[in-house]
Amino acid sequence: GKQVWALGICRSMLSEPDAVDRKSVKRRAKVHKRVKAYNRVLAQVCAQDRLCRTDGGAVFDFRFTGTQLSPWDW
Repeated sequence: GKQVWALGICRSMLSEPDAVDRKSVKRRAKVHKRVKAYNRVLAQVCAQDRLCRTDGGAVFDFRFTGTQLSPWDW
């Protein structure tokens, strides 16, 4: 739960989880954009090696629900 977020893990995404102000929304959008960029590069690099495998963005695209996560997932 939120008690884990207080540990400072992944502050760029998890800081102030209930905040919907412009700054917080912009910060989360920036993280989202960065992760998408990492995934694109990973796919490009992996395509150059026949032994390399990715999930094709499956984990990134999966929409978790609260029942699928433990209070200690991070």
